[in-house]
Amino acid sequence: MKFTRIMNMAIGPLCSREHSGLVLAAMALTLLMLVTAQGSDDETVETLTIADSTGDWGYPSPYGHYSRGPGYIRMSLIFDTLIWKDENGFVPALAESWEYLADEKAYVFHLRDKVTWNDKEPFSAQDVAFTIDYIQDHPYQWVDSSTIESAEVLDDRTVKITLTEEYAPFLDQVAGTLPILPEHIYDGVSDPASFMDSEALTGTGPFMLKSYDKAQGSYLYEANEDYYQGAPRTKQIKFIKVSQEMASASLEKGDVDAAAVPGETVDSLKDDGFAVIKGNHDWVAKIMVNHNKEPFSDIKFRQALYYAIDRDDLVKTGLRGYGLEGSAGLYASDNDWHNPSQEEYAHDPAQDRKAAGGAGLRNGRRRKVLFYRWLS
Repeated sequence: MKFTRIMNMAIGPLCSREHSGLVLAAMALTLLMLVTAQGSDDETVETLTIADSTGDWGYPSPYGHYSRGPGYIRMSLIFDTLIWKDENGFVPALAESWEYLADEKAYVFHLRDKVTWNDKEPFSAQDVAFTIDYIQDHPYQWVDSSTIESAEVLDDRTVKITLTEEYAPFLDQVAGTLPILPEHIYDGVSDPASFMDSEALTGTGPFMLKSYDKAQGSYLYEANEDYYQGAPRTKQIKFIKVSQEMASASLEKGDVDAAAVPGETVDSLKDDGFAVIKGNHDWVAKIMVNHNKEPFSDIKFRQALYYAIDRDDLVKTGLRGYGLEGSAGLYASDNDWHNPSQEEYAHDPAQDRKAAGGAGLRNGRRRKVLFYRWLS
């Protein structure tokens, strides 16, 4: 049963106790969440408490949440999209099926029957068309609406979305990302970013917001028992602010059920009976330079800088060994998105001195601009 969203965009081990047949993962740094129900249909979890080192990610309405992933997740517990994605591809959400009309550059979505908003009003194709029109005047931060020409209601359960041109990522970037809004609530709302009333949280999703404390960085969600895919087995989800340094202790004390923890604490938590879920290495720390400003405009200088950086030492020191070396191909070499055609600049003091000499840099200047401490 699908009742939450899966987004895998961060790294870091997360620990949780195996809790009534449910294992919860909230990825480190951006704390994106995976919730999976397992076991018999009558198993329930009353409350899942999740530690988040940041806390506040904005009001969880489509226009109130902060732009980063955790803000989207907070919102997506309340609002659904036309389709969603799992490890095998696209799956139905509000739309139970869809097809692409190549000659018209249009998608036709066939919507589920008997879906209601959490205020009990019926959901229809008109809400989808309204949402498409609404984001043309009120752009939604996660969707490029310029790819959409129009939305047409064919009947109460069918809507056709015509594109301005062929757009291959449409199902992923629009249909699988855009939260559908209730026309009876948002019609006439001229400033959705300032719309913070409880009505702004009228969605079709699996949960409803019971309380939100911006100062404390806490959220409390309750299950939508009328959810069209079945009532969630988790009856409450609570997010509370806990520093990463205190996350392990909070788990041990039983204050939280899941938390992103420092890598060096994982083994001891595993020994204490916690389940450990590791995220993919999809988070990247980058050094970005302004190529238009001296001395970075000189390619020899940039090469000297790259040769000077000891990536292995950075991982050992900055991440205490819980990470992978970066590369000129942006992602680590074991990642599917790695670009192997980019020239690598492995740590090489001799090459650094040679490149720096080509750039006309003396040691005194290099000590100021080349992070010279890494050359020892």
